Parts: sequence; structure tokens; C-alpha cells
Amino acid sequence: MESIVLATASNAKPLTALPDELIVNVAADGKIYLNGKQRRLNELEADLVAAKKNYADQAVLIRGEGEGRYQNVVDVLAACDRAKINAVSLPVRLKNGTGR
Repeated sequence: MESIVLATASNAKPLTALPDELIVNVAADGKIYLNGKQRRLNELEADLVAAKKNYADQAVLIRGEGEGRYQNVVDVLAACDRAKINAVSLPVRLKNGTGR
């Protein structure tokens, strides 16, 4: 077997990067959007299952409309659970300092 000396690079990065977190927006009217594309709950769940198969540590960010029904967000959380997505975050916007 012939010996090979590989070329070097000072700033090389892996060819495969970690996937971005999936962003699920839940509108006040209950519509669900995955990375900007409207999805029904069963479609979202199928997408999450596929993402989990591609990357075991897939993360999901759920952004629920503040004035929307909380049940819609809970439905998305349940879809994440059924898809075995463990890294889920629910961001909130901080109120300004003018009131409590």
C-alpha cells in the first residue's frame, strides 16, 4: 500500500456542519409555520421525525404568538415529544422596564 501525505490547510472546517435549529412559529390564529412554510400539525410531526432521523440532536425553537391560544403551542410541544425531539426552546420577549 502506498503512503500518502495529505495537504494541509490553516483554516479548514469540517465539510458537514451541525444543522440549524428548526424554527416553528405558532400564529395567534393557530397556523403553524416551519422555517417559514405553513404546515398542518401532522405534517410538522412528519418533518420533525425526518429531521430527528437525519440528526439525533436536532433542536427546535418554538415561537408562539403572545396573544395566541396556549393550546396551539402545547400541540406543537406534543408533536416534538412524539418525534423524540429533546432540544426544545420557547423564547420570550422581555418587557421594557416601564411596568410590571
